[in-house]
Amino acid sequence: MNPVLDYHSNEPPTLRGYRARQQARVTVSELRKAGKAIAAAVDVGANNARVKGISLGLPDVEAVLDEAREAAVGEATAKAEQYAQASGQSLGEVLTLREVTSQPEGPEQDYSASMDVNALRSAARVPIRAGEDELSVQVEVVWEFE
Repeated sequence: MNPVLDYHSNEPPTLRGYRARQQARVTVSELRKAGKAIAAAVDVGANNARVKGISLGLPDVEAVLDEAREAAVGEATAKAEQYAQASGQSLGEVLTLREVTSQPEGPEQDYSASMDVNALRSAARVPIRAGEDELSVQVEVVWEFE
């Protein structure tokens, strides 16, 4: 809540009133319902409603990254075993294992834009399309050869 002041020459400002702001963050789990949710939020927001920061993301990023980590270690192990065999040795203990890179926490795409509130109100839905994103993990593993 912030005061709204009128400023005058050579006089102190006078209080005209107060301006209240409220923000809401809404998570919609089904993409096909997102447009209706946005339109409903704008409907209750009066003439000064603003829609910003619409983000699309995966519901369980950590589970996807866990799978990618397991696959990366499996692939590294298969290659290490191939190198060990090719060099006439056997694969020993893991000396070090570290994640080199991974994607940021969730593929977020910001669709902030100036949207005409009246157009949003008259629209039955705000069109939002699903897309694809790719998460990857890179690991570095050092084995001992025996």
